[in-house]
Amino acid sequence: MEGLQRIRIGVYDSGIGGLTVLKQLLMKIPFGIDFFYFADTARLPYGSKPQEMVRGFISEILSFFRHINVDAIVTACNTTDSLLTEAEKNNLWVPFFSIIDPTIHYLRNNVSDKNSIAIIGTEVTIKRSVYLRKLIIDENISGIFQKACPLFVPLVEEGLSDGELTEWIVTYYLEEIRRISPNYLILGCTHYSYLKTVIEKYLGNGTQIIDPADHVSEKVIEWIGKIETTKKSSVTFYVTGSAEDFKRKASLLLESSDELVVSHVELEKLGEFIHL
Repeated sequence: MEGLQRIRIGVYDSGIGGLTVLKQLLMKIPFGIDFFYFADTARLPYGSKPQEMVRGFISEILSFFRHINVDAIVTACNTTDSLLTEAEKNNLWVPFFSIIDPTIHYLRNNVSDKNSIAIIGTEVTIKRSVYLRKLIIDENISGIFQKACPLFVPLVEEGLSDGELTEWIVTYYLEEIRRISPNYLILGCTHYSYLKTVIEKYLGNGTQIIDPADHVSEKVIEWIGKIETTKKSSVTFYVTGSAEDFKRKASLLLESSDELVVSHVELEKLGEFIHL
């Protein structure tokens, strides 16, 4: 990708969780990229919905990205990543960056001495068991435990990343994981990154938290290569729910002093892009 300027990259999630990925990308690639962040806020959470329904949502979002002519797509949603087959990802018209695979690669190269791993995610991600199936073949892993935490996404979307209620729900879901005391815990949903401090405090220093947002961003950087421009990267946001509500939340989470450009996309219009 050396020498290319103003690369257009689409990033998507059901809501604000994927902003953790976008924030990493903006920090690591501050120049030369036009990012387009799509948040399907009208239909979140994805993780508790029927899988075929969510696959339909994915098709609409990918078609939208094709319509606005992006050069690559980054999934900031573990649920949808777990639903897409390798063939579907590889056969898209542009490169597709999985949020799951870079984390698998990192752990395969870093686990040792019969380490144990726990995975938390949405109901769909845990049912699909993509992390588990890809890690279980590693002989250095002594055990893998996974747990669905469906209330974590609504907590984050409501701005409840700490406090007594959040601590109680973290305890409710992770009590068994704390007893097991795994060497690593994978945050298998981008929303969960906002609960990292509470989770770390509850589990203690014996468990290393793995945030997939850190690893997918490195893969995108590797693909882009050298940027020969000093023009600042930009972000355009598209949401299916309230633009004003999203703008308020995103400004806080991205710690941005700039006015965010947020456009509302009607669900009926979104469905039309599949047929274009």
